[in-house]
Amino acid sequence: MTKADALARLKSELNWPQYQIDVGERAGFRCEYCGKDLLASYDDYDLWQVDHIVPGGGDHLDNLALSCKLCNFVKRGTDPSKTAKLTQRQDLIDAARNIVKERRKAKEMIFIKTLEAVAAIR
Repeated sequence: MTKADALARLKSELNWPQYQIDVGERAGFRCEYCGKDLLASYDDYDLWQVDHIVPGGGDHLDNLALSCKLCNFVKRGTDPSKTAKLTQRQDLIDAARNIVKERRKAKEMIFIKTLEAVAAIR
């Protein structure tokens, strides 16, 4: 299958909007925050979301990032421009990645404590 055939299939047969194709292709079909391959399995594909890097920053391609559900959830409405060194897309992605990494660590600690508590109950 050629790239043109693949793009045509995504648009016409699978009803992907152009922005989703563009965001996915640019990100290599991986979460831009944690690196998860969102095409590795059906379960991973179902985690696919498009995030606004800067909430309220518009729907233009430079403000959209491919994200898994967990990263999008833990980032929520946080504006990475408040901690980014510059306002270029990659700087904003890096700042958002740091926010997500920090929050995922905290979430992991809660998970570990939950497992410890549940193990005592079982």
